[in-house]
Amino acid sequence: DYEEALKINPESDTANFKLGSIYQKQALYKDAIKYYNKTISINANYAVAYNNRGLCNGVMGNLAGEIADLDKSLELDPQNHRAWYNRGNYWLDREQFEQAEENYSKAIELVADYSDAFYNRGETRFNRKNYKGSYEDYKKVTELTPDDGEAFFELGNCCLKLDSTGKACSFWKKAVELGFDEAKNALDSVTIPKEVLDRIGPTALPRSSIVISDEPLSEET
Repeated sequence: DYEEALKINPESDTANFKLGSIYQKQALYKDAIKYYNKTISINANYAVAYNNRGLCNGVMGNLAGEIADLDKSLELDPQNHRAWYNRGNYWLDREQFEQAEENYSKAIELVADYSDAFYNRGETRFNRKNYKGSYEDYKKVTELTPDDGEAFFELGNCCLKLDSTGKACSFWKKAVELGFDEAKNALDSVTIPKEVLDRIGPTALPRSSIVISDEPLSEET
């Protein structure tokens, strides 16, 4: 019990951080920020506390505080893939696609199977009209998470931009099979010759999830 631990030692950065992460997961952001503030006042180098406080600031509408905290987290620990991903989301939300792509790419450099980072980088590349690069990212997502219908849907969208309508329909059909019904509208909107449609068979929006860490600083990678 971290509250009991704080009664014994109110200057425990780990206990304060843990309570902050608990409140954050309960969407009690003001309480979470209070404990992250205390954590940072005890240990100004607690990189993960800056990451998590930044996410709380963002939810509370303090965008300047959000980016300042994410920047500080990465200054202290540039190996924290979660912070790179979260900062990518910050820039993606502001349609700053070049900055977002740079941050997602760094997260992927650190964690080669980071499916959500590939997915969101795929969106940034799509918005930058790099449809081939976007296709490659969404394809990687389907390799890492083959039941992701939304990724197959986005693959179809890339193919449509790349003038491969038949392939697009194949991916959209796969998305429908996986339960992503929005792909039905895409299929309905495309007119292709029946002889092509008969040959099409199933093939074998940014992710806004943020990464809250509840691990103490000593256990972070």
